[in-house]
Amino acid sequence: MLQKKYNTAMTNKFNDLILQATQSDNRLRKILLGLILLSIVVIVAMNLSYEWRTLQDPYIYIKDFMQEYLMARAVLSGENPYTPLPDLVVRFFGELSMGDGLVPILTNVSPHPPPVSILFLPFGMLPYQSACVLWYFIEIALVVASVCLILKSLTSRPVGFRFVLVLALLFLAWNPFHVDLVFGQLSILNLFLLSLAWYKLSNEKLVPAGIWLGLSISIKLIAWPLVVWLIFIKRYKAAVSAILTFIVLNLLAALVISPQAVVQYYRVVGSQVYLQYGPSAANFSITGLLWRVFSGTSAEAIEGIRALPLLHLPALPNILAPIIILAALLLILLLPICRRDQRAGFIIVLTFCVLASPVTWNHYFVLLSLPLAFAYYRIAVAPTTKPWLMTALIMTSFVLAIPVSIYSLLTAKITGVDPAELSVITVPFWIGMISYLPALSSMVLNWLVIRIGELNQSQ
Repeated sequence: MLQKKYNTAMTNKFNDLILQATQSDNRLRKILLGLILLSIVVIVAMNLSYEWRTLQDPYIYIKDFMQEYLMARAVLSGENPYTPLPDLVVRFFGELSMGDGLVPILTNVSPHPPPVSILFLPFGMLPYQSACVLWYFIEIALVVASVCLILKSLTSRPVGFRFVLVLALLFLAWNPFHVDLVFGQLSILNLFLLSLAWYKLSNEKLVPAGIWLGLSISIKLIAWPLVVWLIFIKRYKAAVSAILTFIVLNLLAALVISPQAVVQYYRVVGSQVYLQYGPSAANFSITGLLWRVFSGTSAEAIEGIRALPLLHLPALPNILAPIIILAALLLILLLPICRRDQRAGFIIVLTFCVLASPVTWNHYFVLLSLPLAFAYYRIAVAPTTKPWLMTALIMTSFVLAIPVSIYSLLTAKITGVDPAELSVITVPFWIGMISYLPALSSMVLNWLVIRIGELNQSQ
């Protein structure tokens, strides 16, 4: 009898200890989540403060947005938008004297397709600073809209305001979004259009999905593999809608600008931009990797790390790039999941699109927010999953979140030189590969999305 009472007392005591430990663990988890959220809010506040500073004189003149603005001003003035940008600067701004060693980031001509000049015509009617501020707030609104579309595509249940707020803060804290907002680029706009296309496709609205995809490709040619995928899975309405949208927008540009300017872009400008920026250490594409291996990296077009090639065969990148990209695309298209799971297939091919672009800048990784959200959601809702998948996904997300400048500082630390001298000295191939880590992480993400999608399909 005494033994029974003793056992009961010990059992109750043990249960109390378990309850206390659980409550303590929950409190610790809440504190940790609170600290993480606070850290994200602080990073977002710092990012927004810096972004607002770049909307002031003289920093406003180092924005990439100047290209779209000058294209629009040229069209409104009846001039060719593919006039060399330095000439357009003199034409519309006069001689810029900014001081502090700042110079406008300008290529020979604008690298953006003709429909971009039509899209930005309303901005060309405004003073430059007002146009920059307006575009900045439009991009912030597009971030929130993209978050809503991504969450609606992932789950059919109503999405609460807190989820939208937290994910929007995560996006705004992530370095690729920050870079896009600082320079006034087009990647956030592209994310919105592709999120809209994915949402429509998920709801079997093929024609609207194709229209939004075609609009995205008209602004940046990055997403062209998605059209090939749509044809491969026999979603012909979506594919034809995308192709027709692209054709119509370019014909409209030809009418508004001139047929010669449109032909000039697709025959001359595209190849010029590729040859100018392909060898840059800031190019995170598959083609950029081939340039690194066979030609080395250059700092002539844009300041960056100079690195020796692994093998000096500078003619090979142009030969191998289309072969490797088309072969990789074919392998992805042949994956069963790309044919059977339409939502997963879109995400898998989109991840590949970022790597398949001839030139991939850091802000292009904005598009990877869609695959990352998809991967985390699929793991969260899976009945069972492999723990290493979540670990690998978190590690990949962490590498992608590190600012590119950190890799340059790491390279400088290893070589023992001042970071400012990295564009002057030449480092060995393997040390130069440090700056390519974000692209390698994108390749890992592509593989993880495939594995996560296959896991959910099997269950």
